[in-house]
Amino acid sequence: MPSATELKTYDDADAYAVYAALMSRDYHPPAKKLIVEQETVNPIDPRLCLLDDKAFRKEYSEAIEDYYERWKDQYRLARQLKTEIDYSLVARQDLSEFFKKDAGGWDAFYKRYPDSSGIFSVSVVGFNRSKTQAILYVSHTYGYQGAWGSLRALYKLRGNWIPDPNFNIAGCGSSS
Repeated sequence: MPSATELKTYDDADAYAVYAALMSRDYHPPAKKLIVEQETVNPIDPRLCLLDDKAFRKEYSEAIEDYYERWKDQYRLARQLKTEIDYSLVARQDLSEFFKKDAGGWDAFYKRYPDSSGIFSVSVVGFNRSKTQAILYVSHTYGYQGAWGSLRALYKLRGNWIPDPNFNIAGCGSSS
C-alpha cells in the first residue's frame, strides 16, 4: 500500500465540503479535534450494497456511476476542510503505529490526541454531473467505545450538503 507522500493529492473543493458536512455532524462532543486519516480508503465493493434499492439507484444514478468509477482510487487528503472543529490529517502508517503489539492501542492514541473523538476515514466522493448529489464511504473509529462505517448519500440544498434521510445505506456499513 502506498504511503501518503506517494499518493496524488485529492483536489476537489466539493468533496472537502461533503467531508466537512459529515464530520461536523458525526463527531462526538466534547471532542475538540478531529483526527482524519490522510489517505482515502476504498472499502468493500459498493455494488454489493446498492443492488436492492431501486429507488436510490434511480435517484442517485449519476453519483453512483461516478463513485463506481473512482471508489478504488486512493488519494492523499490536503488541509482543505472548512469546519469549525480543529482537525489534523494523520498518515495511515502513523495511525497504525498505535495499534502494533505493545504500542498502547487506544490508550496511546488518546494520550497523543486527548481532545479528539477518534479517527475519521473517508473514500473519494462520487458526484452527479451538477454536483448536487454525493455518495461516499465514511467511517468513524473511536476506540473501545466502538466504531461505525457506511456509504452515505448527501444532497446540496442552498449551498449546504445535507445527509439524505430518504436513503439508508447502512447495510453496507458496520458498527460496534
